[in-house]
Amino acid sequence: MRFVDVNGLELNPVISADACIVGAGAAGITVATELDGSSQTACLIENGTFGPDEATQALYDIEVVGYPLR
Repeated sequence: MRFVDVNGLELNPVISADACIVGAGAAGITVATELDGSSQTACLIENGTFGPDEATQALYDIEVVGYPLR
């Protein structure tokens, strides 16, 4: 399995795979893991970067009456 940050690729790259999995949630990771090592190639696409993004994390800031959440 190989991880690639597309921000480091040329403009409009062509990525070829037998399967394209959108979303690295529980189902996406499971499917990608099952295909890893098989004769099928897979491309797992997820939004974001390898580290936390403050703008994205700020979406979780909410106002709660009582116990504070983050």
